[in-house]
Amino acid sequence: MKKQFAVRTALLALAILSPVILAGCARPMATAGISTACGVWKPTTWSKKDTTETIAEIKVQNARRNGFCNG
Repeated sequence: MKKQFAVRTALLALAILSPVILAGCARPMATAGISTACGVWKPTTWSKKDTTETIAEIKVQNARRNGFCNG
């Protein structure tokens, strides 16, 4: 009876402590990946030949980039 209680207590302690122990192994968000992506992802430009719709889409895309890289 005491052995069963000890085993149950050990399993319960393991179940409670596992997330805490494993959280120490978690890596922080990969900020190096973000800075690398933003270094490659340059703002898009438009020309005089582009339509107003295309220019508006480019501005939206550039705003998304700014939000991702600077936000």
